[in-house]
Amino acid sequence: VTGTNGKTTTKELVASILGKKMKVHFTRSNLNNEIGVPLTILSAPPDTEFMVIEMGANHIGEIRTLCNIARPDFGIITNIGTAHIEGFGSWEGVVRAKTELYEYLRKVNGIAFYNDENNILKQKIFRLVNRAVPFSAPAGIPLSVQAVPSENYLRVVITYRNESHEVSTKLFGSYNLENIKAAVAISLFMGAGMNDIVDSLQNYNPANNRSQFKKTDRNTLICDSYNANPTSMSLALKDFSALKAGRKMVILGDMFELGPVSDEEHQKILDLVGSLNFDRVFLAGPVFCKMNKEKSFMCFKNTELLCEELKKNPVNGYHILIKGSRGMSLEKTYDLL
Repeated sequence: VTGTNGKTTTKELVASILGKKMKVHFTRSNLNNEIGVPLTILSAPPDTEFMVIEMGANHIGEIRTLCNIARPDFGIITNIGTAHIEGFGSWEGVVRAKTELYEYLRKVNGIAFYNDENNILKQKIFRLVNRAVPFSAPAGIPLSVQAVPSENYLRVVITYRNESHEVSTKLFGSYNLENIKAAVAISLFMGAGMNDIVDSLQNYNPANNRSQFKKTDRNTLICDSYNANPTSMSLALKDFSALKAGRKMVILGDMFELGPVSDEEHQKILDLVGSLNFDRVFLAGPVFCKMNKEKSFMCFKNTELLCEELKKNPVNGYHILIKGSRGMSLEKTYDLL
């Protein structure tokens, strides 16, 4: 499993569903690099029947290396967005790096799962892969996974074999719909039953500060501070804006590894935030502070200064979205909110 966004959630959902009938071993946390992938494989119990390996990359050639280590029979690129430009050099570099998985699968005659509503992936699939399975018909039977209105968490309706199943998840954000579609399609292809799929989706609890709702004595937090890139941050902001809630506040940290497009991408986020009319906006990090021209947005050079402000002037009665790159450590704010 690789891609710009959604790797961990997709991996964990697939492992949860397939684990109901098979001995499944999967990547813990995000041990997804040239050290983490071998550690994951070496820690697999002898009776493992199926392995779900997450692969991350921040430079060209890394996915190819990880494929040669893990030797997957199946693969999925969740999506391709703007991230790690510093290491990949350009958007084209990101595409080239991620599709190294497709190139490997072609070489071994493996199977690639893909979202056939994603034009980039659809185009690359037919150029690079011999055997491909679309989300819309993973087992030769039409599959539909659609979001339906919900207060906070994502709720979906799965339609398959002329039966519909409504599922209430514990995931925030419409961007998680793509991860659910991937998990359902892969699991059906692998022979999972719909009861196991529904049960796993309903009981999956996100961890590691990924799309987690947390109620404190004073506020309701959406803890999405594990990582951030322009794609994931803009989607999170739009979903948070659409959330039915009273007063809304966002705490955003710098997005790392964007290289020459860093200023431009941070400015795009600031423009988006300005258009969404949140009640309060706190920004942390030197790039956001450099680019920000909006006097009503409070800026802090680092997370420590942000925490000092929250201690001096406590925040009460807000829904708060907290998102930034891992290096910003925005989880330090949780206990102060």
